[in-house]
Amino acid sequence: MKKSLKRLLASAVLMAALLMIASPIAFAQEFTGEVRGTVKDKSTGEALVGANILVVGTNKGTTTNFEGAYSLKGLPPGQYTIIARFVGYVRGQQTVQVVANQAAEASYNLDQDIFRTDEVVVTGLSGEIPRSELGNAISKVSGEVIQKVVTTNIMDALAAKTPGIEVTRGGGTPGAGTYVTIRGRH
Repeated sequence: MKKSLKRLLASAVLMAALLMIASPIAFAQEFTGEVRGTVKDKSTGEALVGANILVVGTNKGTTTNFEGAYSLKGLPPGQYTIIARFVGYVRGQQTVQVVANQAAEASYNLDQDIFRTDEVVVTGLSGEIPRSELGNAISKVSGEVIQKVVTTNIMDALAAKTPGIEVTRGGGTPGAGTYVTIRGRH
């Protein structure tokens, strides 16, 4: 009899502990809202797949799917500024009011930004960064300059065309590599 009473008491304590843990999570989800919408090209109406959607002042964000649609769930009630960005387009920004258990709409029709399409730098460390926000020195060698160089090796074409780049051949043996030193580092 005592063993079954202990088991019953242990089960009741375990059940109470689980309810105490799960209850606030369910309660918090009950009082959040959602922002959803689409991101499209203004002139063609085509979906912009992979556009970045950011909630200003938070670490929340997402990307659009193949239909250009997105959904940001779990936002506490309040006013938020939502930004839509896509490479080669002017960014869009809207302020929305999020209400618990409801979805706010923020759709964007972005204009192409024909003046800044070449100002995105792809780095090995951070992905895409606007050129104006990059903390490194940037050099550009156009295709026209490389075509004027009489050589069959792209490394030779870059040598002496960009400040801070030194191109060194590995030796005279077949298959020897070429070393590129950028500002003193291999």
